[in-house]
Parts: sequence; C-alpha cells; structure tokens
Amino acid sequence: MEFVPGEVVVTFKEDTPPHMRAQAHRRAPSRAVKRTRSPRMELVRLMKDTSVEAAVAAYRSMPEVHSAQPNYVYYPCETTPTDREFEHLWGLDNTGQRVNFVDGTPDADIDAPEAWDIETGKSDVVIAVIDTGIDYGHPDLADNMWVNAGEIPGNGIDDDGNAFIDDVLGWDFFDDDPDPMDPDGHGTHVAGIAGAEGNNGKAVSGVGWRLRLMALKVGGSAGFFTTFDLTPAIDYATEMGAKVINASWGGNIFDPALREAIARAGNGGILFVAAAGNGAKNIDLSPFYPASYDLQNIISVAATDQNDELAHFSNFGAVSVDVGAPGTNILSTYVKRMDIWVDDFDDGEISDWTTGGNNNSWGTTRDLSRSLPFSLADSPGGNYENDTAAWAKMDIDLSGLSGAVLSGTVRGSSEESLDQLFLQTSRNNQDWFFRKIEVFSNSESFLEDSITGAMDEAWRFFRIDIGSIDGSAGYFRFFFETNGANTDDGWYLDDLRVTANAESTENDLRYLQGTSMAAPLVSGLAGLLLSSNPDLTAPQAVSLIIAGVDKKEGLSGKVASGGRVNAFNSLASPVPQTPATGGNGGCRIVTTGGGAPGEETGWLLPIFTVFACFLLRRKKDQARRGENP
Repeated sequence: MEFVPGEVVVTFKEDTPPHMRAQAHRRAPSRAVKRTRSPRMELVRLMKDTSVEAAVAAYRSMPEVHSAQPNYVYYPCETTPTDREFEHLWGLDNTGQRVNFVDGTPDADIDAPEAWDIETGKSDVVIAVIDTGIDYGHPDLADNMWVNAGEIPGNGIDDDGNAFIDDVLGWDFFDDDPDPMDPDGHGTHVAGIAGAEGNNGKAVSGVGWRLRLMALKVGGSAGFFTTFDLTPAIDYATEMGAKVINASWGGNIFDPALREAIARAGNGGILFVAAAGNGAKNIDLSPFYPASYDLQNIISVAATDQNDELAHFSNFGAVSVDVGAPGTNILSTYVKRMDIWVDDFDDGEISDWTTGGNNNSWGTTRDLSRSLPFSLADSPGGNYENDTAAWAKMDIDLSGLSGAVLSGTVRGSSEESLDQLFLQTSRNNQDWFFRKIEVFSNSESFLEDSITGAMDEAWRFFRIDIGSIDGSAGYFRFFFETNGANTDDGWYLDDLRVTANAESTENDLRYLQGTSMAAPLVSGLAGLLLSSNPDLTAPQAVSLIIAGVDKKEGLSGKVASGGRVNAFNSLASPVPQTPATGGNGGCRIVTTGGGAPGEETGWLLPIFTVFACFLLRRKKDQARRGENP
C-alpha cells in the first residue's frame, strides 16, 4: 500500500515520559513533527538517507514503543479516471459543472466513480453495438474492440464456420462484407459511451473501461436500418457470445421478425437495451419498437437532462419505459471525415465522366445551378425523351479507404414513380447495384430507392452510402430511366462530393443528445453488472438496474421505475432470487384492427383493459420485491 515517503507513525507505551520519547527519535534518527490529542501517537519525519522500512524496524525494537508503521495513504472512495475530458462527462459525474454551455445539478448522474470502486468492467463481457458501425481505429476504442479469435484475418476463409468470412471485428450487414467501419459517427458515439477505454490518459471514458465492443453495422450515413439487416445482426451477436445488445434506434411499426430475433437473443441469455425514442410521446399509447416489445430481456431507456428532468425530446411511458439515463449534451468518440473527390461543375466540363445508354444526353447546363454557373443534367436545355436509359459514370479510387459517402444537391421533376433517377455502384464496371438515397427537406429527411416526381423550387441535399465499393477502385453512376409516355424537365445535380473516414485521433469527439445516448449508458452499466457477477441472467440484470435507480419527481409517472439509473446502487444491490421483467414486461394498451399485430390502429380503451394493465403492473412490482404475486 502507498505511504508518505520520509514519515513514520509511532505510538508509545502509556506513561512514556517526554524525554524518553525524544531519545527514541534521536536513535531512529528522526524528529517529531505532530502528535495526536493523546500524546501516545506521534508523526515523525526521518532524517535524510533513512528509509521508512529501516526506521520502522528501529522503532519496533525499542522497549518504550508500542507500535510503529509507515504513514499509509488512503483516497476518497470515488475512482476518478485520468481521461482528460472526464470533467465534461456529466452523465458519469455531475458536480453542477457547465457542460456545452448548460449548467448542471450536483449528483444528477449515474454515480460512475462510486461504481468504479466496485467494478470497472472486464474484457470477457461483450456489448454488441448494432448501429452504423464503429470507427474501430479510434484511439479511445481500438483496444476495447471485440476480436473474433476463431477467424484468421484476410485469408478469405470462413475459419470458424459461422458462414461469415473474415469477420474479425464483426460484420457489415448493410453492405454484406467484413468491414464494419462507421461512415456516419452515430455508432462510434454510442460505442464510446458504453465502452471507451477508461483511465488511459486520453480523451473520454466509457461506463465500462475494459468491456469489449462488437461492431455490427446495419446502416451507413443514409440514416436508416431495415428488418433484413437488423435481424441477422441480432442473431450474429447471439451466436458469437455477446452479453448485451445496444439498440439506439427504433420505429413505430410492430415487426414480427425483429421481435422474434430479440426473443431468440433472450433465450441465449442476452440483455437487450433499447432507446425509447425522441418524439416526446407516450409510447404506452403510441408504441415505439423495439422499446415497446413485451420481452423480459428488454430494458427500455428514456433520456434525462443535466438537472435530472426528463429531456424535452424523450419519449416516455409509465409501463413501456423502464428507466431514465443521461442523454443531453453527451460527449463521446466520433469519426473523422475527409474529402476524396469533389465536382461542382463550375468549369462547365464533364470530361472526367463517362456517359452512355439509350437517348443519352447527359451534360452540363447553365439553366439551373446551385453554385453558379453550371450543374450536371440528364437533359440540358429541354425535356428528357421517352424510353431513356442513360447514365453518367465516375471512376472513384477508394483503395485503403472505408466509410465512403456520396453527397450533393438535386432539383428537378419527372413523371412520378415511372421516370426515375437512380444511383448505382460497381466494383468491376459490370455488376451494378442500386443504393438507397436519403433526401433532406428542411430539418427532415426521407429515404428513396430513386429520385422521382416533382420537387419544390429549392435545391435538396442528398447523401448515399457507397460503402459497397470501399477499399477498391470502383465506380458509381447516375442512371436515368423513363417509360414510353409523358416527359418533363428532368434532374439537375450540383456540388457532388465523396467523403471517407480519415485516421481518427483522440480529439475526434462530439456532443450529441438523444435516447440513443442514454441507452449505451445503461448498456455499459449492464456490462459492469455482468463483469461483477458473470452468472447474472438478463432478467436479473434488468431487476438490478431498476432496483438501483434514484427516484426523481420528474420521472414519476413517466417511466416504470420512476427513476434515473445509478450504477453504484445497482452494483451494491443483492441479486434478486425472483428476477422480474422491466417496465416492458407485457402490459400494452394497444388495440388492433386490420394491421400487423400490435400496430396502432385505434384507441378505444375499455375499462377492463386499463384494469388488466393495473393488475399486471401490481404483479410485476410484487415480483421485483420478491413477493409471491
């Protein structure tokens, strides 16, 4: 144990006179510098070149000395990491400090330093981050990335026989390849909250300092995930040994395939942490999935602010949402982006492009441009022709790069749903694949397989994930296809840009807010609980997280537990013998009509439905207390 150099604590026997104490100090040699109210104990400072060990031995050999020992050092019972931005991580430790221009309330946090006195997280506990991927090279994440020990990197062989070739760090289900690099930043931010390496002297700390992060990419910069990608990602996490799945995403449609995959994960012992959503809605009445699924392995999370109030944007639900967790002004790891290619067409040339196809008339025009004087158009100077199938193609070298995104602006019109502008990518200039397009209108965005119809008199920003050609000298092309009737002005493109991930530094951080940020705090807490008690079941972990909350007036009636998570309380709580479900344990006030099971179709709520929910809540509360319901 650490002690103060050059100091010894000496306790003399009763009735030892002052002159004998002084003689003892001279023999040591040392001098007394302080004594307690009882004169028996004295702090002595040693003469130069006298070691603490030698002085202690000397004092102990003296008949007038009762005891002698080093002056041991103790620290407050709060483990503070060395990460230089820790003071800005208010969700972990809120002293009332100002973070991102907002003042906080002391102790409106999850008591992470107190929890770290008990557990900081073990490397055999894996959190699967199902999201936009993870920047696995980020200095605060690299050492905590999960590695598939059964796979040999880059040999093109499925070494572990799991049907995924070279899945060393996880898998990209969006592009169906072994590189789960994050082109967006959302997944990297989430990963850092749950498990950025702590106490390493770098930028930030996650809740679990040594937890492992499994990167499962299910979408890119286009900002959407699908059933087809999410479901196998959940199954992959289950098969490959994850203990926790973080789901910082959701939607308002009941999805049977997704629910079944989460249930399979539950059967595999996996805790599923779901964000409650950012619509400021009561999801007891307007369900938000997967947070609203009635499965015992799900814990759903609302967001709280720096003053322990429900965040203004957060969904809530006294039945459907289990707990609150900090979710505003959250600083965490982020990706670094760089421009790979830019074309604003201002020189009026498209000599770097290749065009072709039926009725091809691709070229530049002065008729419309976002940045004067030129733009790219499928039919410069007039309407397009019927039966067009023409393209404008660009070679793009992405060798050694990842997370590629094409963005730009678009304006124009074509026959709705029949005459369409597509974006396609290819690695070999022969096999072409369609990419979804995210088009932004004001503060909202919408996803399209193609651009079609009529836009208003404004340029729209768009972006397209082209990660399917990451790491290669590939191609992308705009492909315009029309039918045999009706024509229109066509489409104009300007200010095109391809960006990709650059090598991140520890300074690549960002503040974000949302229930997406609250959920990984709970995932990290689950990782601490499973590190401390490896035999814990998912429902038991849910019960411990709920039992440990700090009750807050602003969350009463808003979340089932009535509180914001407290990591220390949960770690210090006894393991429940009868684990209970969380707030989403089965009571849903949802009526159905002709839609899918659980889909919102009407809200006639007969009194017996409300009463049934009351009884179920009562039974769940009794179960949490260990009573026989």
